[in-house]
Amino acid sequence: MTSLSDYFDQAGLSELKLNPQDQTIYQELCDRYQATFNNACEHNQDKPSFHMLLGTLTQAHIQQSSQLEHHLHSLIKMQQAINEGVGEEHADKFKNTATVELLMLTKLWVLVQGYLKMDFSLANDHALNSAKLVNNVLGADPDILRSGIMQAFYVGQNASPIPDKRPNIFDRLKAWLG
Repeated sequence: MTSLSDYFDQAGLSELKLNPQDQTIYQELCDRYQATFNNACEHNQDKPSFHMLLGTLTQAHIQQSSQLEHHLHSLIKMQQAINEGVGEEHADKFKNTATVELLMLTKLWVLVQGYLKMDFSLANDHALNSAKLVNNVLGADPDILRSGIMQAFYVGQNASPIPDKRPNIFDRLKAWLG
């Protein structure tokens, strides 16, 4: 069975330039969901592996988002205690892994959505929802978080061998005039 990291490499993950913490989280997520992905591929051999990867990541994203929402109040209180205990200038040394995992998982998910040339607005909505959820805990700007996530969508699109579904306006004009 092909490893998840091979699929992410094919989708262009190396273009995202992950920091060391994100690299660690990425590897942990690959290890955690490899068996789920293998099982999906085994039971759906007639379907493309990238579709099984999308399904695996969709399930993982739903679980991670739900878990974060469930513990949101506790996580906010914990972050406030850290900010008050060590001061905001040192609080960034204490990372909440649940939020970092959600951001990485969302990046991987929209990377695959981009690779599969799925709808931009759907990916953008999911990116914004994840960014808002993380914002509740960390107080980070959701638009900056969303933009960082959506970079993965464009990377996936650029790495995709799938032709664009419809030509852009300039190509249509050229064809019409030509």
